[in-house]
Amino acid sequence: MYSKLVWENLLAKMGITRTSGPWRSELAWILGNVKGKTLASVMFKLALAGIVSHIWHERNVRGKLKMVRQFDAL
Repeated sequence: MYSKLVWENLLAKMGITRTSGPWRSELAWILGNVKGKTLASVMFKLALAGIVSHIWHERNVRGKLKMVRQFDAL
């Protein structure tokens, strides 16, 4: 649920209005819609890389430190 909230927040901040679905459908949407080297495409790719890194880091914190932070506290 945490990663879904982070993902939906990113989409909203990028001005993308769509409902998110399962991870496979999200990947298909990304691959189909974020092509080329336009400014919007590059910015989305950078934001996506940052979000993935952030979620991975949060996963590690939760696993190793047994600490759970709320979505809005980050």
